[in-house]
Amino acid sequence: TSFAVAMIVGELREYGISLASCGRLLSRIDLDDLSHKTEQLQLEEINEFIVLIPQRDDYDEKLENITNKIDILHNFYRHLGIDIYITNIV
Repeated sequence: TSFAVAMIVGELREYGISLASCGRLLSRIDLDDLSHKTEQLQLEEINEFIVLIPQRDDYDEKLENITNKIDILHNFYRHLGIDIYITNIV
C-alpha cells in the first residue's frame, strides 16, 4: 500500500502538483480499499487497478475511487462529458 501511495504521489508530482496539494488529494482516497486492491494485485486476483482522485468532492459519492473496471470508468465520465487521462501504474 505504501508503494502504491508513493507511486501516486510521484504521478501527481509529474503534473506539477505540490507535496502539500498531494496530501490533500490523497486524503480523498479510501486507504482501506487501496490496501485491499494492492493485496488482490499481489495475490494475482486482479491484473491492475486504477486510482481516481476527483477534482471536486461531488463525484466522490457516484463512483468508487479505486477500481479495476476501466470500461465502467470510461462510460461514467463520458456520460458526464468529462475527458479523463489514465496512467497505468504497474
